[in-house]
Amino acid sequence: MTGQENAIHTDRLESYKTGQFFFDNSLYGPTRFMLQDYIDAIHPTVRDQFENLKNEATVMSAIAGMRLDPDGGENELISFINLKYPDPVTTPAILELGSYYYNKKWYKKAIEMYAKADLSNLAESDMSEASFKKGYAHFVIKEFNDAQIELGRTREIKNIYFYSSNYYYGLCDYFKGNYAEAVNSFQKVNNSEVYKSFVPYYITQIYFAQNQPEKVITFAEQSLKDQNLRNRKEIRLLLGQSYFKRREYEKALPHLEFYEGNTDKLTIEEFYQLGFTQYQLKKYDDAIKNFRELNLQDTKLGQLVNYYLADSYYKTGDLVSARAAFRKVSLMNYEMSMKEEATFNYGKLSAEAGFEREAINTLIKLDNNSPYHAQAEDIMTDILENTGDFASAIHIIDGLPSLTDRLKRTYQNVGLKYGMQLYNADEKDNARIAFEKSKKYNLSKNIFAQASFWVAQILNEKGEINVSITAFETYFDLSNGLENLPEESSPYVGHYTQGYNYLALKDYKNAEKSFKNAIVGFNINREKIKNNDLLNKVLPDALIRTGDCLFKSRQYKDAMVFYEQAISRKQGGYVYAMYQKALIEGLLGEPYEKILTLLDIKKDHPSSEYADDAIIQLGDTYFELENTDNAYTSFTELVTNYHKSPHKNAAYLKLGLIAYNKGDMNTAIAQYKNVFENNPSSKEAESALLSLQEIYINDLGQSDEYVAYVSSLPGYAISGISADSLAFKVGELKYIDGEYAKAILGFNNYLDKYPKGLNRIKALYLRAESNTILKHYTLSLEDYEKLVNLGTSEYYLQSIRKAALITYNYTQSFDKAFKYYDLYYSNTRDETEKYQASLGALRSAFRISNTDAVLKYSPLVSNHSQTNNDEKSTAIYYLAKTQLRISNPEAAKTSFIKVSELTNNNQAAESRYLIAEIYFKQNKIDQAEIQCNTANDKNTLYPYWIAKSLILMSDIYVLKNDLFNARAALEAVIENFQDNEELTSEAQSKLKLIESLEQKNNRIRPDSKNLLELDTTGGN
Repeated sequence: MTGQENAIHTDRLESYKTGQFFFDNSLYGPTRFMLQDYIDAIHPTVRDQFENLKNEATVMSAIAGMRLDPDGGENELISFINLKYPDPVTTPAILELGSYYYNKKWYKKAIEMYAKADLSNLAESDMSEASFKKGYAHFVIKEFNDAQIELGRTREIKNIYFYSSNYYYGLCDYFKGNYAEAVNSFQKVNNSEVYKSFVPYYITQIYFAQNQPEKVITFAEQSLKDQNLRNRKEIRLLLGQSYFKRREYEKALPHLEFYEGNTDKLTIEEFYQLGFTQYQLKKYDDAIKNFRELNLQDTKLGQLVNYYLADSYYKTGDLVSARAAFRKVSLMNYEMSMKEEATFNYGKLSAEAGFEREAINTLIKLDNNSPYHAQAEDIMTDILENTGDFASAIHIIDGLPSLTDRLKRTYQNVGLKYGMQLYNADEKDNARIAFEKSKKYNLSKNIFAQASFWVAQILNEKGEINVSITAFETYFDLSNGLENLPEESSPYVGHYTQGYNYLALKDYKNAEKSFKNAIVGFNINREKIKNNDLLNKVLPDALIRTGDCLFKSRQYKDAMVFYEQAISRKQGGYVYAMYQKALIEGLLGEPYEKILTLLDIKKDHPSSEYADDAIIQLGDTYFELENTDNAYTSFTELVTNYHKSPHKNAAYLKLGLIAYNKGDMNTAIAQYKNVFENNPSSKEAESALLSLQEIYINDLGQSDEYVAYVSSLPGYAISGISADSLAFKVGELKYIDGEYAKAILGFNNYLDKYPKGLNRIKALYLRAESNTILKHYTLSLEDYEKLVNLGTSEYYLQSIRKAALITYNYTQSFDKAFKYYDLYYSNTRDETEKYQASLGALRSAFRISNTDAVLKYSPLVSNHSQTNNDEKSTAIYYLAKTQLRISNPEAAKTSFIKVSELTNNNQAAESRYLIAEIYFKQNKIDQAEIQCNTANDKNTLYPYWIAKSLILMSDIYVLKNDLFNARAALEAVIENFQDNEELTSEAQSKLKLIESLEQKNNRIRPDSKNLLELDTTGGN
């Protein structure tokens, strides 16, 4: 029996019905409000009925909540299901969540949710929807059997899921290989506007999967005539692939190209088939484009692709890219015969392109059993014979188990060249090692003799005189009868250096003999000699040194002959020869001839180092001839115009004497006192004091004035003069005997006792010289600097010069070195010394980044008549680097070009690279690329700069979107320059950037892991 519903119950039921109305009309907010009101009601008497309605209201409200806020609603539905399951009241919630997961493409979660409901007991429409969605979810994750079970429940029901269920049911059969059943399902959707245009694609695929290319071609060609056809590009791909299988490449190409042109990403196989088709049809540029999409594949197919890619590049003349592709093939171990062939081709092309280190490192990998071994060995030998990478070549040959005679000869040659490279870089010790390596074999007597020459030359420069003499005698024996020896290591140049060896030993007879042998050799070969320095500097110096040797032996007339030959050439130190000629004329009793020669020096060479020597001699000669007026004029000219001359005090002494002889005591006194204003030597001071003593005491009777004057001179107390001289003599005698350590102690004692003594200038200088000989450069520098600071003396110029040499070469205080070279340049008058000073000042200024000084001295060096190509090149290089540093790239580029044209040293190699870098920074990419290639061609001697050019080329390729060659350039650096961490680190850093760009530009379609990618929209 049922009780009658009361009014309150009726009102609450109205809330339920209103909420249901809102839900049915998709008004989910009001639904939530009304149903919540119903759910929150106090329990009525008819409890069972209320509980059922309350559950329905709760589900309805939760579904409304999820449709308003999916994330929050999902949790509410799950909570309800967990609370009430397996009560059938949860079915609507399960279906709602299943549909939600389906729409979110969370297919596994959708399947799990639908599995909670008994779909077969649902109303037909609900069952059909749920079965289709659950079946589709199984289909997408490739669970085809489960998909067909679900789709089978609804595929016969003629509703909105009929065509979709049959379509995907057929696809399940298709993917399971049940092609006949698949076709049956597809036929059921022929009348569907949505699916009928997709069916030809799958039928085409079925024929293709059954490996029936003829059926594919017939069916696909017919299907393509339908303008409304879906998956047109996919059908054309299958058609192209079928023609490809039949090797009908002309027919395959348009279809494969159409597919590629309308598809963002292709599979590896699709790219390969298109590239290979183009390759077969000799469309190499097109083939390259597609093969390059696969060049990073480290697979057997990747090796094959790179092989075809290399061949395509080779046939289009792009040897740079061909080389890179062959390299890829050579690094893969899938097909060994292909690897071996590619290794050879990579090495061969590297050799042809001038990448010697790469070529050798590659070709050396081919073992004796390789069919390419003999060719590889010939190429390697050719490279080693002509390489500029001498250090690497020596290392490689040293590592070979056995050498042919040809390789031994090559080793000789490379060792000699490496020695010369090191010698020119002023690495004399390492150069000597290289020359000794060259002498390991004697297959080429010419090369053996040259190496012997340079060992002897280095021994001379290292001061090992006796050993050098012996080495040169051995060289002369080796070179006897040899032709075509280089000028620089010829016997006549050897005799020239040998002459200096004997001069160092004061063996003037053998020195004379050696210099004469040199002169004879120069004269015999004069027409063949192309080195102007040899003819214009070395030969004139040999003539002068021969004259010096004869002069020392007092064979004055014979000496005169050689000095006159040097003078007639007007080269080298010919002004010195004129001066020596004048001295000989005096010694031979021809004072007037001597005067004429000295006047020529004074008139024609007033800035020469020997101008003041000539003037003092001129004054002395006039004085001896009792021509006191001319003598007085000459001495006056010297003290007036040559303030820094070491002869200045001698001139004052003579001027004092002339004034004294004329009875002009005041002038005489003034001239003698001038001596003490110019740092006199002890002998000069002693002469001046004696003369002043005679005038003051004997002639004027003014002894007090004399004593007062002498007492005013620092260190010249009358009682101390004798003791001063004796104390100085202790150090001087030890110096003369060559006991330099003891000489230093003597000079220390003297200077401690007489810090302003008569001999302090000479003591400082001899102490500095002693410390220099003993290589105590810091101590010797202190004394040279003191002498410089004291001003003009007989040791002033020498002290400036030696302070410059020490601060540059030993203490490497380049700021001080510049100061002294600059000072020496301003004070020396000898043109050769002036040039050397400017060169030293320039080098120092560059080291300390003194822009103004570099700009001043660079043209002085580069435009000087005495400069050679290397020094001129260095001067312009320093200028270029400075111009680059002060942001004047155009001027720098012009200067770098000059450097690269002048010589082929490390500076020239760097200059070629920096020209390319300047172009690159100016965004002149094509010019930068051309310059990089030029640099690589010419920089074979300097592998570091080849590597830098390769890294820059990589940057250029990146800008040109040629990541293939960009990567290849960097990998070549990493592989072949492992001994240089700076280069490999820079290359690896840039390679990471390229890898990210490759990933970004990658067009290879990745394999779908668990999901099928289906086109349900169609399209062409």
